[in-house]
Order: sequence, then structure tokens, then C-alpha cells
Amino acid sequence: MEIPHTLIMALTVAGVVFIAIIGLFALFKAFYIKVPQGTALIVNDLSSTPKVHFTGALVYPVIYKKEFMKISLITLEVDRRGKDGLICRDNMRADITVAFYLRVNETQEDVLKVAKSIGVDRASDKAAVNE
Repeated sequence: MEIPHTLIMALTVAGVVFIAIIGLFALFKAFYIKVPQGTALIVNDLSSTPKVHFTGALVYPVIYKKEFMKISLITLEVDRRGKDGLICRDNMRADITVAFYLRVNETQEDVLKVAKSIGVDRASDKAAVNE
């Protein structure tokens, strides 16, 4: 029994389409970056302004540059006691401890403003924020 030529062609085309679909899924899985909670992904692509993503994005490694920036709550504590205490108007020295709670709003404009003004690495580092 001989297999018809059209059946062989149809199976070949189906096999190529199946391999192409599997290849597309593999590329998507390889280049899709998920963003953890409390973090923003800044993607510098070929456009004039970077893109900000909060859930995930496709990032092509050679063409795009990705940076992660923490936008979660950072506690900044100022402790002025003893010799470093504050001097009031009546020349009394006051020992104080103040806690500031800082975070970046979850909007593209605010994330880009912080990234451009102080940098992604400094905004994500608590010690750099304390300085």
C-alpha cells in the first residue's frame, strides 16, 4: 500500500506548524520577565522614554535593558540624642527620634521621576536613602 503524496505534504505542513508554535511558546517563556510584588520593572527599549511595568513584560536581552526598582515602603529613622540633640528656641536640648515612611507611588510618571533623579540602585537601597 502506497501513502498518497498529499497526505505526506499535509503531515509535513502540520509538523512544521506544530514545531513553530512550540518554538513561539519557548521564546515567550524565555523572554517574559515576571515582576515581584512591591517592585517596578523599567525597560529601556528603542523608544525615547522607558516603559514601566508592574506585573511583567517581554524583554529581549540584546535590544532592551531591564532594571528593577523597589517601590515598597522604606522606613527612614532619624535619631538625634545627646550631643546631636536639637536645640530649641529657649536653649533647651531635646532628644528626638522621628520615623519617616517613604515609598514611590505606583504610577509610571512617579517611578520614572525617581529613577531619573536619584537612580534605580539608590532608590532601592535603604542605606543610600538614609544618606
